[in-house]
Amino acid sequence: MDGGTLYGTIHFHNRITMSAASPTFEKFNTLAQQSIASVSKNIIVKKKDAYEVFGKYRILKQEDGFVVYDKDQRVNTFLSSRNALSYCIFEKYFKYEDSKLLERLDGRLQSKLFDIEVANHILTTSQDSFKKFNALARVELYIDETKTIKEQINEVVNKAKYFQQRELDNEVNRHTTKNRR
Repeated sequence: MDGGTLYGTIHFHNRITMSAASPTFEKFNTLAQQSIASVSKNIIVKKKDAYEVFGKYRILKQEDGFVVYDKDQRVNTFLSSRNALSYCIFEKYFKYEDSKLLERLDGRLQSKLFDIEVANHILTTSQDSFKKFNALARVELYIDETKTIKEQINEVVNKAKYFQQRELDNEVNRHTTKNRR
């Protein structure tokens, strides 16, 4: 290899041989690079503890959740990779109201889970029966609120799945129609 230039011969199934230094190979290589760039805008790749999303976003598993980066800028932290991925889908397709809604719901869920932990701590450590009773009542309320928030998040995530599938279907139809011409 010489500065990114590949020297060698490629043999195809129909006995066509193409030299790496030939203009035909350069065209082939350019077409392959364009295809990869085009496809990367629509794919999600898992690499160890990270997801590469649409060639633009990165989702990293960290101690406090799943952190979304837009290029190298930290955007937000979500409780689950599914919420983080849904956020990226909404952002990709300019559905900013939905991405902001998901951020708010995920933040509310994080807050309620923290409240539950605090109330549980009071239940297990306090000697005061009134505090324990109060904490128990709050835990029950927080659990109900958590269930409601999780249902709302599921609806938003399903909407993201729908947008992603619709856009993939549109992309396939565009390429299919273009290839028929």
